[in-house]
Amino acid sequence: SMCCNCTVPRLSLLGIVLEDLPQFVLTCYIDYNLVGSLSPAAVLNICSSLSALVVRLTSRYEEIQDENNDPKLQPIVEFEM
Repeated sequence: SMCCNCTVPRLSLLGIVLEDLPQFVLTCYIDYNLVGSLSPAAVLNICSSLSALVVRLTSRYEEIQDENNDPKLQPIVEFEM
């Protein structure tokens, strides 16, 4: 049996989140330590990155929904003998 239902689109969804999270954290950390608040450049960086993140997450989520609805794209389950 499979330990989880990990498919390529689901792992890609996780990769997208892990890829963009450090950018948000570093932007906030650097600005709060250097300036004391978010600068306009940091706000622009966060807003543009956030919109790109939402678009990519939506795209991957649609792939997962298509995968769940299409029986040909279901993961192969191996039977133990």
